[in-house]
Amino acid sequence: MILLAKKTLENSIEENKKSKNNKNEDNKNNTNSNNNVSKEELIGYHKGALTTLSKERAELQRLLQIVEQLMKHHIVELKNLGVDITKQKKE
Repeated sequence: MILLAKKTLENSIEENKKSKNNKNEDNKNNTNSNNNVSKEELIGYHKGALTTLSKERAELQRLLQIVEQLMKHHIVELKNLGVDITKQKKE
């Protein structure tokens, strides 16, 4: 499960890097040609950007849930082994 989460995280990071590079290029092109673009095209562009960002946020939330599950699992296992994490947090 840890390997799956790690691989998923690595894939997401790589996709995010590619997405950022493409968005930076799109922003440069959009800024340069803003005067030649119709209002409808700009609306479509921004709606598309919001859709993409919404999907990225959902993926980030999914990854955070995986991390939380893994952390809870490790906490339970440490408690089973007699390690009290709450004491260590306070110190």
